[in-house]
Amino acid sequence: MLRFARPVWIQLAILAAITLVAVSVMAFGFVKVPALFGIGRYTVSVELPASGGLYPTSVVTYRGSEIGRVKSIDVDHDGVRAVLTLDSATKVPADVSAAVHSRSAVGEQFLELTPKPDTPANASMLRDGDVIPIGNTQIPADIGHLLDATNRALKAIPPDNLRTVVDEADKAVGGLGPELSRIVDGSTALAIESGKFVDQISQLIDQSPPALNSQVQTADSIATWAQRMASITGQFKAQDAAFADLLTVGAPALNEGKAQSLRLPRHREARRSLCVPGPTPVRPARARRLRRMFERAHRVAARRPTSCSGPVCP
Repeated sequence: MLRFARPVWIQLAILAAITLVAVSVMAFGFVKVPALFGIGRYTVSVELPASGGLYPTSVVTYRGSEIGRVKSIDVDHDGVRAVLTLDSATKVPADVSAAVHSRSAVGEQFLELTPKPDTPANASMLRDGDVIPIGNTQIPADIGHLLDATNRALKAIPPDNLRTVVDEADKAVGGLGPELSRIVDGSTALAIESGKFVDQISQLIDQSPPALNSQVQTADSIATWAQRMASITGQFKAQDAAFADLLTVGAPALNEGKAQSLRLPRHREARRSLCVPGPTPVRPARARRLRRMFERAHRVAARRPTSCSGPVCP
């Protein structure tokens, strides 16, 4: 029997404790040995029209968090049945939709479970043995069929026309890299800021139908108003020269009238101080200037057409 010194036994005990902790972390944290034996797990089946790229050990998520794995995929006469093993600690509503998505650019697929928008808080949860029907599932489009359809569409376009489209697109966006980058950055920033006010935007969208419906109901009145406004602006356009002359002549007349109104208080005070009854006589030069202005205004008014038609005519 080997005999070791006390320090050696202490070192061996420390090494054994560290090994035990490391193995436990590996078994329960990474390998998840209890899940391999079905401890803390329950099984749910998903009916799919096709596998959509799913494979055993594919990740299953709920609201963006991983809650399980795809255990197996079986093909039957109606489509594909995927068996899921889910974490019992995460409660998932029974009325849930399952969609296959790509997790990365290389095509790694995963299954996402999403609750319905109107799911109540006290809704029943998924239990062991439940089945998600094919009506609540969705798979991505087959990339092969998509590429074939794109190839057929490109072949249907004549090469010369396709070359013209490419050349015109190059002329349209050529050299606009910084501007396009700013547009993309601005759109991203707008989307991020809009995401902070989802409730307000949703409320605005929900409350917009009454306002839009009122506009639809008053469409005839708006059209009539627009027609009348078009007629009024048309009359203004037709009489543009006359209005220009009127404004040209009317401005001095208004200024003279303003000047006369400002002189009236001084004339009244002068009459009171001189005790001269009656109105103050107008000077001949001022009378001639007023007469010329009124004659010009009369000539401008005489040049306007006497016939008129439309909703703005008296």
